[in-house]
Amino acid sequence: AVFSMAGFFEAASHFDLDPEPLRKIIEDGKYLARADGDGLTLLHFACREGHADAVTMLIEAGVHLELQDRNGRTPLHLACLFALKNRSRGDGHIAITEILQSNHAMTNTQDNF
Repeated sequence: AVFSMAGFFEAASHFDLDPEPLRKIIEDGKYLARADGDGLTLLHFACREGHADAVTMLIEAGVHLELQDRNGRTPLHLACLFALKNRSRGDGHIAITEILQSNHAMTNTQDNF
């Protein structure tokens, strides 16, 4: 299957609206480590948007938890950052931090700030 870059990252960002595109990308398997111009991967997008089920699917597919974006941020950084920014609806982000930690995401990785 061929995926456009925009559609590719929308699959993780809009997982709550339609999980099927992300499932197809995972089944294809070739693009799991692909990053956008800012270094954000599917896992970064899913963590940023608070989609715990998408994060679980990506981890089960074998994505690397420690990939850093151009700011040095890992998916765990984004889950924590957006949990703080979106306290009123941060439950998904908090669940993601727990999922990432239970899958041995490193908690001492420093970003560029």
